[in-house]
Amino acid sequence: MPTPCDVLIVGGGIAGSSLATALARDGSNVVVLEASRSFEDRVRGESMLPWGVLEAREVEVEQTLLDAGARMTPQWVHYDAFVPTEVARANPIPTGMMLPGIGGSMNLRHPEACSALIDAAARAGTCVVRGVTDVVVTAGTKPDHDGEVTFGVATRFGSRPSPGSTASTDVLIAALPVSSSSMTIEVLGGM
Repeated sequence: MPTPCDVLIVGGGIAGSSLATALARDGSNVVVLEASRSFEDRVRGESMLPWGVLEAREVEVEQTLLDAGARMTPQWVHYDAFVPTEVARANPIPTGMMLPGIGGSMNLRHPEACSALIDAAARAGTCVVRGVTDVVVTAGTKPDHDGEVTFGVATRFGSRPSPGSTASTDVLIAALPVSSSSMTIEVLGGM
């Protein structure tokens, strides 16, 4: 693991890997710590609304998702207990008209989206560490004259510390689901 790194991202899902790809392409030295060794199917990340597609385009990962099999959906049919099916089908919602130049929502299974994005981050130069279960962050000293704070990060695989698993960074980003049970982050000390 390169140390010090410019940015350390905890969580290599859709958000973490997209950010890592963009930062690495811009020349930052990035490390991503990801809990899973392979991404499991979950009911999330499967439909990206048009404004999310625009963001993916702006950070240059839209094509990565399309290459992984994402499909664009130019309209939605809203099924509802109070609206007859034939009425719903006759009145689709035109998602392809929500934003100029965006063809609609993008749909891709969560495992394929995460895998494609974390692979893109690695190809862009990000150091990806998989199987991380615990992250211990130790706050550094008070900011120096440049206003930077150094963090120490120790990773653990299972219950044993991993050799070479310490990194220092100026920027630490947690890109984890709110209810993440696969990885814990513990912050020690303070300024």
